[in-house]
Amino acid sequence: MDAFPFNSDEAIVGLMGKHIIDGERPIFFYGQSYMGSLDAYFVAISFLIFGEKVIAIRLVQLILFYLTIVNIYFYVIIAFQNKKAAFFSALFLIFAPVNMVLYSTVSLGGYTEALLIGSIVMLLSIKYLQTCEDNLFKKNKKIIYLLIIGFITGLGLWVNPISLTITLPMLFLVFINDRYISIKFLEILKKYFLVFSGFLIGSFFWWYQIVINNKLSFLTELIGSAVSVEHGSYLQIVYQHVISFLLFAPTVILGIRPPWDTFVIGKYLFPVILLFWILVIAFLLSIRKRNSATENRVFLSLLGIPLLVFAGFVFTSFGTDPSGRYFLPIYLPLAIWAGFAMSKFNKPIILYILGFFVIYYHVFGVISLAKKAPFLTTQFYEPAQVNQLQMKELISFLEKNDEKYGFSNYWVSYPLAFLTDEKIISLPLLPYHSDMTYTFRDNRILSYNEELKFQNKYFFITTNNPELDKFLVNRFSAIEINYQYKVIGDFHIFYQLDQPVNPEKLGLYEEYK
Repeated sequence: MDAFPFNSDEAIVGLMGKHIIDGERPIFFYGQSYMGSLDAYFVAISFLIFGEKVIAIRLVQLILFYLTIVNIYFYVIIAFQNKKAAFFSALFLIFAPVNMVLYSTVSLGGYTEALLIGSIVMLLSIKYLQTCEDNLFKKNKKIIYLLIIGFITGLGLWVNPISLTITLPMLFLVFINDRYISIKFLEILKKYFLVFSGFLIGSFFWWYQIVINNKLSFLTELIGSAVSVEHGSYLQIVYQHVISFLLFAPTVILGIRPPWDTFVIGKYLFPVILLFWILVIAFLLSIRKRNSATENRVFLSLLGIPLLVFAGFVFTSFGTDPSGRYFLPIYLPLAIWAGFAMSKFNKPIILYILGFFVIYYHVFGVISLAKKAPFLTTQFYEPAQVNQLQMKELISFLEKNDEKYGFSNYWVSYPLAFLTDEKIISLPLLPYHSDMTYTFRDNRILSYNEELKFQNKYFFITTNNPELDKFLVNRFSAIEINYQYKVIGDFHIFYQLDQPVNPEKLGLYEEYK
């Protein structure tokens, strides 16, 4: 159906995979140094098996999310000794809301890995707790568990720090254990030391960039400095983030709206969805005193996931971006709580019926949104919602006119490069914002700059930006550059320029400072 637009963030993952096959060894995502490159290495392996295609990128995400569901399934079985709860929990992950379906299919670099890493630590932590309570622990086994838990948590810091919103609450199960409160201080210290040692090893690449390469900017990017554009006092910013969270998070987490818009999906059905989740939460609160100590610790650790997501969103600069990807971890405990409630509810037929409607609602939302523009997109910012369906026609047009090098915006340049096997290169030096603001962070693959430096023929491609089109027309006229013009869908192409000129020479950055 071409339901998932192939946009620039995903194209960069694909280009990184190509470059890895060619011998490059990037440690971090191009242009986003708080996110590790593990996803690109997985994609490179997929390319070697399936070829350098978009579907090969997405197969990686499908496999990673499949493994996440398997881990959650076994986590629930061990935590609650309840296969029925595990089945229902997995069902809610398989037939997930549109937000989860979107970000477990399209790669933005490390988000599906973050879910998988979180689910692995969840499984290891509950297994550690179970073996402690069963008195089955041998000393060597204990050391291995603690080192691996620490290692996977540290790996998550490098791959995508959002994984910490899942892994850190799970460490609660490792360190809070009633049976071990009376242990000697040195034994407790040893437990912390083992986990921390594994953590340092797992996050080696992250520390390597900071210490060896002296890139302290990584520390600030960890809390969102790259997207920090807000003004005002810190308290005002926090207040705005709280309001944004309350307005945008619950609806996208429950699948009531798509992450790229604010309209309600199936407005006649969503009250039924709310009723289901209200009953689930009310039931869990009503039985908390009847749960075992282990079950209550498990529920408490799961509650830590949405609390940490909330804290990360509210108190860091990531709160400026209400896109659904930052809320992904919250759905894991929701699926587990729903599965547990459905397996224990005193009148299960009620939750079975409501649960069926929830699953139907999720499927309906995904399919209905897949049929209309902007389709299942990762872009909530309208100017960035470039209709990529005409990309093949654009490529054919550029090839026909022997246009291989030029300038465009971030949302055109990298999909164009990937889909042409880097035979058509355009630097993302043009703004896509309607107010003409531009950040040079969009220019993420520096080798392309060298490739274009000595060319004698350039094209310009704009999208959804009349102000930029007007500027180009005026500047070409002012310096007497002749050109041809073509519109293909959202793509506005200025080509066959009789003089090589770049955006800087046109005075673009001076005009719009």
